[in-house]
Order: sequence, then structure tokens, then C-alpha cells
Amino acid sequence: SARGPAGACSTSGKVCLLDDRRAQNLAIVLRQVSMKTEELAEVLRWMRLSHPVTADELEHVCDNLLPPLLESPELGEYTGPTEDLRSVERQLLPLVRLPRLKARLQTLRFSKSIPLQHRSLQSRIHSLQAACKQVRSSPALRRVMGTVLRVGNYLNHGVDAPDAGGGVEVRGFAVESLLKLRDFRAAQSGEVHALHCVVLHLLPVEPALPTQLRAELRNVLELPGGQVGAGPAEGWISDLRDAVGSFQSETDLVQGEIERFADCYRLEGDAHEGPGPLAVLQRLVEDAGELACGLEADFDAARMQAWKLLEYFGERRGSADGQPPGGWGDETYQTVEAFFSTIREFVLSLEDCWKDVRDQPRKFRLEAGGASPSRRA
Repeated sequence: SARGPAGACSTSGKVCLLDDRRAQNLAIVLRQVSMKTEELAEVLRWMRLSHPVTADELEHVCDNLLPPLLESPELGEYTGPTEDLRSVERQLLPLVRLPRLKARLQTLRFSKSIPLQHRSLQSRIHSLQAACKQVRSSPALRRVMGTVLRVGNYLNHGVDAPDAGGGVEVRGFAVESLLKLRDFRAAQSGEVHALHCVVLHLLPVEPALPTQLRAELRNVLELPGGQVGAGPAEGWISDLRDAVGSFQSETDLVQGEIERFADCYRLEGDAHEGPGPLAVLQRLVEDAGELACGLEADFDAARMQAWKLLEYFGERRGSADGQPPGGWGDETYQTVEAFFSTIREFVLSLEDCWKDVRDQPRKFRLEAGGASPSRRA
């Protein structure tokens, strides 16, 4: 029977280009691909991006079928009759004969993932913008911080109100110090701390404040992916930066294919359905590039909104052009992330203390009618 390259053997009258174990593994992978390889090869040959093949199917092919194909040059070197091959080699042949197979698969997969990627990135950017707006405009947070300022100035300086007199300066506080309120404990009872004192002031006059606070800061209390109550993950803003950059990078890879390997995509004759591969790739670059530019502009606006929020709270000061003094390096992203993390942790801690005071009034010496909001710690 006809033979392929050196090393091919004949079994039951068929040419075997792959060893039995690799052939068996590839056959298993092929059974998990819903479309025939001839159809997939034709889609890739013409770069028919509108074909209904899903991103998940392409992911499966890229992860499980492509690596062993690239490691099997004997398939591409075979020049004998196709009908002489075993079924598994015969199915794989249309794919391995395509020039730039890996790049074609990655490009098709990228095109299929664009709508979901774009929606996801937009959602994460909008979540950051919403979190900035919520922290800046929350009446409940402003009420809590005002009480923290009052309690803190009394504990530290013996001043109960800005007009208390005595020539003592009433000071503000750093946002990070909100988390230290639980460390400031009463001398007579180590279980009662300054945050309990804040709650004692607020509970009688603002009994629904934790619910209001959670509603007004809902984006701060959510991960970018939407996991309620888990809080922003470490590095979530810098991860968003990287994801936006990756979207542009994938677009640049397609442009690189056009510029460096155009000959591999030129086909003789006219396509029966739509434009040729190069025209398809160029349109993809234009559309994806426009989306990428929009994402980069939106993200830049969102991170500047976050930086302005830190300036609003007196946490940081920008340079003359309004940008962070050191630029947008990792340290700047960590500073912004730490700010949101502090707000979130404080809200959760306040909720815990609120529950303590509400459920154990005797422990905190609450009278049946409630404590006066002017009560000192």
C-alpha cells in the first residue's frame, strides 16, 4: 500500500502515521468536537468568523487537539492518497495542511470571544466608576465618618464638637485609621472599643443605617466579577488594566498576521461566501481596535476618577497635571485598591459592632429608651 514519510507503517491495509497511543488520544479528542474537521478546516481556510462554531469548541481544539498536531510533523509530510490513511489521520489531514493553523485558530477564537470580553471589561470598569461615585456621595458614610470624627476627637483631645472652645484643634483622620477603632478599647472593659462608641451614638437616631450603608456602597462590597459581600480582590484594578491591555494585544496579533504572513492567507479564485481571508482579518482588526480604544479611554477615566476620590478624602495629592506623582505604576494601583479595601472592611466591621450593641444592650449599658446621640465614649 502507499506509504507516507519514513516511519509510517501499514496495519490492516491502512497507513499509520501516528503511534497507537497518540492516535487513540487524538481520536478521543475528535469525538468531543461537534463539527467535522473538514468543515472546521474550511472555516479556518476562509476565516469565516460568522460561522456558528462556539468559543468553547475552539478552546477545546486549541487546548487539546492543536498541541499534539503541532508535534506530529509526519502528518503534514504525508503525500500519499488520503484514502490509504486510518480514520484518525484522515480526519486530521485537512487541518494540518492549513498554513498558520495555530494563528488561524487563535484568531477565530478571539473573534468569538470579543462580545463577551468587551461586555465583561465594560462591566468591571463601570463597577469601579460606580464604587467611586458611591463612596463620594453616600449620605450614610458621611454620617458615620462625622460621628467617627466626633468620637475620635473626644477620645484623643477631649473635644466633643467643633465649637467646644478651649483653643484645641479639631482634627480629621486618615481613612486607614477607621480600621484602628476596634483597637482603641475602654480601660474598664476590654470588650468595648471605640467603634462600639460610634455605634452607641448612631443606633438610637439611625437604626437602619447599616442597611442604608450597604445599599449605598453596594459596588464597594462586591468583587468586579459580581460576588456579593466578598469585597474587592487584591490587585483587582491592576488586573483590570492588564485585561484591557490584553484585548488590545490580541488585536495587535491579528494585525501582525496581516503584515507578516499575508501570503499564507491569499487564496486563488473567488470565495463563494463573502470576502476573502485577508479582508476578513482587516475588518476584524478595525472593529476590535475601535473597541479596544474605547475600553482604554473608559479605564483611564475610571482610574482618574478613583485617584480624584483619594484626593477628595485627603489621602493623596496629584502632580501639577492631576496625575499621580509617580504615574500609574503598581504602587499607585495598590494605593487605590487599599482605599476601597479599607472602606469595605470598615463597613463590615461596623455591621458586626452594630449587631453587638443591638443584641446585647445591657452589656453596652443601653437604657430601654435608647442612648442619647450626644453620649460620650
